[in-house]
Amino acid sequence: LHVSSIISPKDETATKKKIKASKSACWLRHCVCLFLYQSFLFTNKRGTQTPTIRASSFVAALDRATTTTLLRRKEQISTAANTANANLITEAPPKASSSIPLHADSGTHHAQIYIGSPPQTQIVIVDTGSRIMAFPCERYCVDCGQHVSNYYYNPENSTTKVWNACQSSDGSMNCHFGKTCEKNKCRAQQKYTEGSSWTAYELEDIVWFGTDNEIESLEIHMSLAVPYVFGCQTEETGLFQTQYADGIMGLGMFPTSLIYASYIAGSIPRYSFSMCLTKTNGSLNLGGTALSFHSPALLLKEKKNGYNKELGHHLEPMRYTPLLSDEGLFSIQVTAVYVGNIHITQDKKILSHFQSKKKPTIIDSGTTDVFLPAGSKEAFSDAWTSISTIEYANANRIYTWEEYLNLPDITFVLKDDVYWTITPAHYMEGVVSKKTGEEWIARKEDESKMLHNRIYLDEPDGTVLGSLAMINHDILFDIEGKRIGLARAVC
Repeated sequence: LHVSSIISPKDETATKKKIKASKSACWLRHCVCLFLYQSFLFTNKRGTQTPTIRASSFVAALDRATTTTLLRRKEQISTAANTANANLITEAPPKASSSIPLHADSGTHHAQIYIGSPPQTQIVIVDTGSRIMAFPCERYCVDCGQHVSNYYYNPENSTTKVWNACQSSDGSMNCHFGKTCEKNKCRAQQKYTEGSSWTAYELEDIVWFGTDNEIESLEIHMSLAVPYVFGCQTEETGLFQTQYADGIMGLGMFPTSLIYASYIAGSIPRYSFSMCLTKTNGSLNLGGTALSFHSPALLLKEKKNGYNKELGHHLEPMRYTPLLSDEGLFSIQVTAVYVGNIHITQDKKILSHFQSKKKPTIIDSGTTDVFLPAGSKEAFSDAWTSISTIEYANANRIYTWEEYLNLPDITFVLKDDVYWTITPAHYMEGVVSKKTGEEWIARKEDESKMLHNRIYLDEPDGTVLGSLAMINHDILFDIEGKRIGLARAVC
């Protein structure tokens, strides 16, 4: 899990000024690098293969039956949904200028980034719950574990890297991520609530989003390249040592994010991005959303023009709920919660746990699971049992097909009547055998299958909506518009 414990900069305004100054000073070097990259295309090939994209094992058999399940499942909040339909805001979302493919492994989604000249690649977790990008550096991190790329970024091989040097003992004059100076270099540290952490030196280099196709990334995506300060890791602990990804990319509302740097540099037209995730892959769309809503009439019209219904598109108009803050984490206001058709937050005391000022409901793509407040446990469990006739638990359990069909949808009603529904196909995960390392797959509907419930009821306050809640939704993180957009989608 990567639920981030954010240590916000004490002076965000000063940080923004430093970053803008750094961007201006580095831009000439960036322009020279573009020429070097083009030359590199025709004169150099890396000996190291780009890592093969893998996908984690999920509830494969149940996924194949998702359509059947949805058709058979009773409408659980029909009255509430009808009310929402009357209040829909059908404003078209901002359009993305670029789309970056994502792939999933070990419960998180990842992007491929290119760094330096000549370019090196790293696979990073896309994490809306943190603020810094960091990954291990060759020669500097001696015990950072082996990750998917099988090699670390080597700053000594990049002609465009610049160490972020300290000019004062506490680092306050130059450092972006903190105020610690060590060996004349700015030093950063990040801790996460699940116990892992890392330390790093601050380093600036040319960075851009890409794909596993190096030529495509250099020819097409190179226009996204910007000078950017990130963490050159010297130490990893906990899950960071053993995880699949090489590093992590913080996408929170901070001036230290790559999204912000790209917007300031003019690489993307709007301070906004969207994510559309499936269980195995997805897309990160820069500047807005790459998808749109196709009404039945429009689909019929476009079908004549060769429209492929399998391509990504919204299944409903995008709806919007305001962000509670214009910086930090992506926090939203929950106004009601339903387990199936049972409203569990009619008691204002229970609802208050979802609306805590200190820790509200956040959207965190770097966390796999969904964490609900402990104060809702009794109401949630009672509703769950009354609908499914199965006691709520997070332990591994064997479910029959009929038991699976009776599991409830979980619906969060957000401010301005935005409905966010999570289905059993998303929150139930297949269990992998410790003996074989493989997931047992149910072959027929009359067979049983061992599943694990990934909704937890142990947050002290607030709610964490992790990546499983985001599956099959296009979510717009419109920082410039101070809002979140949500639409069910074919991603």
